[in-house]
Amino acid sequence: ELTTVNEQLNGRNAELTHINNDFSNLLASTDIPLVAVGNDLRIRFHTPPATAKMNLLPADIGRPISHIRPSIAAHNLEDMVRRVIETQQPLHEELRDREDRWHSLRIYPYRVGNQVAGAVIVLVDIDDVRRGQDLLQQQASMLKVADQRKNEFLAMLGHELRNPLGPMANVLQILRSPATTCQQNEHARGVRDRQLAQPTRIADDRPDAPRNPRTELHPP
Repeated sequence: ELTTVNEQLNGRNAELTHINNDFSNLLASTDIPLVAVGNDLRIRFHTPPATAKMNLLPADIGRPISHIRPSIAAHNLEDMVRRVIETQQPLHEELRDREDRWHSLRIYPYRVGNQVAGAVIVLVDIDDVRRGQDLLQQQASMLKVADQRKNEFLAMLGHELRNPLGPMANVLQILRSPATTCQQNEHARGVRDRQLAQPTRIADDRPDAPRNPRTELHPP
C-alpha cells in the first residue's frame, strides 16, 4: 500500500511539475503586462513585460499593490482592484503612460473554484488603435464640415441662379413685343447682359473654379 501511495504521489508531483513548467513558460513568453494579486492586495506573480509598464521587480512578489507606482496614470489602482474583488465584476479603463501612449487597463477577478481569491491586472497597448480612431473621427468631422459647406454653396447657388429668372422673363417679353421702342430694346438688352453675366460670376467666385476667360458668356 505504501508503494502504491508513493507511486501515486510521484505521479501527482510529476503532473504538478509539468503544469508549473507550462505556466512558467506561458508567463515568460507573453508580451502582455500581467499582475496577479491576492485578496490581501499583495502581488502573487507577474509577467516580465510588467517590469517596465507596472514598474515591478522580481523582488516585489509579496508586496502590497499600493506600494507600486506604475507608468500608467492609474492613481487609484488599489481602489480599482479592491472594487473588482468585492463586486466580482471586471473593470476596464483606457489610460495613458508616461510616454503618452494609450493602454487598456483591465482588471478581472482571480477565481479559485467558486471563490474569488484576488484579481488579475492586464495592461494592453492600444495606442495605434486609439490614434487610428482619433484620425478617423477627425476625417469624419472634416467630411461633415465639407458636406455642410457644399450644401450651403448649393443653396446659395440655387438662390443666386433664381434671381435672374424674373428680370430675364420681363426682358424676353419686352424684346418680343412689337411695340417696344429702340430705347426700351436697348435697355432690355443691357438688363439681359447683366443677368446672363451673373451665373458666370458665381462660377468664377468658386475657389476651385478655373480662371478661363473663354468661359464668360457673350450673348449675341
